[in-house]
Amino acid sequence: MTDAFDVGVVGAGSGGIGAALAAARLDARVLLVEKADSLGGNATRGGVHCWERGAGGTGIPFDLYRRLKQIPGAVGIYTPARHLAYPEPGEPVFPGGENRLDAQRTYLDTLRCFGGGSYRNREFTRTHWHGVLFDPAVYARTVHAMLEETGRITLWLNTTFTRAETHGRRMERVHFDNGQSVRATHWIDATADIYLAHAVGCATRTGQEGVDVYGEPGAPAQDNDRLNATTLIYRVTPKPQAGIEPLPADIPATCWWAGQFPCAAVNEYPNGDLNINMLPTMEGGES
Repeated sequence: MTDAFDVGVVGAGSGGIGAALAAARLDARVLLVEKADSLGGNATRGGVHCWERGAGGTGIPFDLYRRLKQIPGAVGIYTPARHLAYPEPGEPVFPGGENRLDAQRTYLDTLRCFGGGSYRNREFTRTHWHGVLFDPAVYARTVHAMLEETGRITLWLNTTFTRAETHGRRMERVHFDNGQSVRATHWIDATADIYLAHAVGCATRTGQEGVDVYGEPGAPAQDNDRLNATTLIYRVTPKPQAGIEPLPADIPATCWWAGQFPCAAVNEYPNGDLNINMLPTMEGGES
């Protein structure tokens, strides 16, 4: 087994997968390392089983979508459905927002990211806001096959980065808990918490940058340490009979961590199951 690669990628979530595939398609010899036992990161293990509308979803994302589309029950395009901002006449207010699969929509619809709208504008959102929903297990298997097909990627699952050797500003060798150490011409840190970059002393940022850093009009006036909130996402399989099940005895009927329960984001899987994102159960600073 070689210990030298053109590109080393630590972390096999969406970013790491894309980086490894792109490099391999340019004939680079690639090492892709993932601490979990499967690929995908938040896109598979974290419950984020969708990608949102946006003009940048061409290239590798489109390749992946086309592969998934060939597999029954693997993927679909959503359209916003019920939402608390526009309750249906005579119906209870939906406790959040719901995205349902829409057979009339195509992948092209997901590439049109229209700004200026609001969930309060029902017709605008249903006309212009569409994204991709997928089954995570099929996604992971399909991505694994795409990596293997390049013939250029060495994949290590269940493997964690431990330390890096440096010489000046150059990374000489990176060590892993499987006992291997590797040299690479280029390294890409695709870990969720930028472990590799921290280990070698790279400059990093967390929180929100002030408007002077990148000139973003929506940025705060000054840097701050605000982080994304933490959420709990779970999958629900519908029962054959409609109805409302009673709460278990150990779960209160009222919210115990905030003034009221947060709104939920509900997505429909291709097989009819529901993905329910409670939205923040813990603020980013608390986590």
